[in-house]
Amino acid sequence: MEAVGDTLEELWISYNFIEKLKGIHVMKKLKILYMSNNLVKDWGTPVIKEDEEEDN
Repeated sequence: MEAVGDTLEELWISYNFIEKLKGIHVMKKLKILYMSNNLVKDWGTPVIKEDEEEDN
């Protein structure tokens, strides 16, 4: 994920039996994450922060 972490804005990973979101914190430009129908049980602390510039 580090290879696309600086540019990736959308990630579609539904139906992949994913259990953890390890490494997603490196995606600094990520705005849209589609990952329904996976196996994540504990979402932990939110890693997504609202961009203050978008509110202006």
